[in-house]
Amino acid sequence: MGNTTFTFKERKEKSSIKDHQTNDANQPSVVEHTTKEEPSTLQIIWNPAFNEFKFGENPQSVNSYLPKGFSSPIWEQLPRADEYKQDVVKYFWLKLSEFGDQITKFVPPNMSINESSYVCFLFFDQKLFRISIRLFHDGRHHNYDEIIEAYAKAVNTPVIATENGKEFYYEDNRISYFSHFSTDKSHSLIEIIRKDQTTSDDGHRYFRSATDHQSRKPSVEPLI
Repeated sequence: MGNTTFTFKERKEKSSIKDHQTNDANQPSVVEHTTKEEPSTLQIIWNPAFNEFKFGENPQSVNSYLPKGFSSPIWEQLPRADEYKQDVVKYFWLKLSEFGDQITKFVPPNMSINESSYVCFLFFDQKLFRISIRLFHDGRHHNYDEIIEAYAKAVNTPVIATENGKEFYYEDNRISYFSHFSTDKSHSLIEIIRKDQTTSDDGHRYFRSATDHQSRKPSVEPLI
């Protein structure tokens, strides 16, 4: 992305977003959150629309787009991402259920998510290079197949059937954009990562090749 905006193909008018900083996302809650949108304004095909967050921007700029920003976006004071051993990667995150009516920039309308689900912004060399949406599982949410399907449709890519649930994979010359399950199966992740940047020690989980994904039989055909 560089300094360009992360954008999907327009199908209908896009929805808006609110977000809020919190500090308890590591402990999934049994409380659930459901996105809502009036029937008269429902989109035929939903598109994620968090276009204000641009790869290459610094933490202060990204933080300025949040209605309630991270308390201290100064680089030296941001927490470090432990999965990156070779490079200094820092982050801040916001709870999805705090986004208010405009959560539909990240989650399709009328879909339920676990209360502890959140979005994480990760920075390398003080530049945004990864956006990670983390949807926690519970007794009701064993997977997020409907949400994954909606994301896949937005970029016209097949859904991949796995033993844990549905996934998708898309990449171009700038980004890798895909979903996967956490190692302990406690949550599903939707990742948007700028290519040619730092890679975590278990980077194969984040930069899986298109060949590997295309070798799996998709559960649905690509949608136009």
